[in-house]
Amino acid sequence: MKSDALQEEPSPLAKLFDAVEKVVIYEGKIPSDPAIWEIHIAGKILRIEAENLTSPHTFQKRYLKEFHSSAPRLKSDQWDTFVNLMGEDAEIVPAKEESEYVYYANRIIGEISQLPETEDKEEAVSRQILLKHEGCLCLVSGKIEEIVRENGFKIAPNRLSSTMTDLGYKAQGTKTIRCEGRRPSFWWFDPSKIAEFRGDSE
Repeated sequence: MKSDALQEEPSPLAKLFDAVEKVVIYEGKIPSDPAIWEIHIAGKILRIEAENLTSPHTFQKRYLKEFHSSAPRLKSDQWDTFVNLMGEDAEIVPAKEESEYVYYANRIIGEISQLPETEDKEEAVSRQILLKHEGCLCLVSGKIEEIVRENGFKIAPNRLSSTMTDLGYKAQGTKTIRCEGRRPSFWWFDPSKIAEFRGDSE
């Protein structure tokens, strides 16, 4: 890659940008999926999530792993220029496979679909089971965190929530439900999606 914009830039930036053969950006299948940048350098590929390109830290780690030497060090404004120039010349294509986050979401809702249902709020909280409430099936947030933890999934609750929302499994965010003077937080699921994962014919 070459750019006239680099004529007056310090040599570390020019050297690094000239080493980039091409960049391919894989867009996620759903809005909350991270875009993945494949940066091709000297026959090797550095795969980095877009959100990790706000600073050079992840890039430097991947570069060191592949080339056994440090990448040219860039100042903050130089790094921004480097990323912007790569983005201008990048090929943008749809992701070939579902993301790790979609995989986690499907595994987790599969487990959720096997939980019993109740119309009793206290029972739903104490037993951590599905509550039939206002046309939804609601599950207390603590149970979601437990499922994630027990499976060893590396996904933050807010990322899981947005992924499930994008997939149409649940309402956006979480909402509380008054229960014996308390207001625990619940995830509100679409009963038809729970039925699909449960294998119900309806």
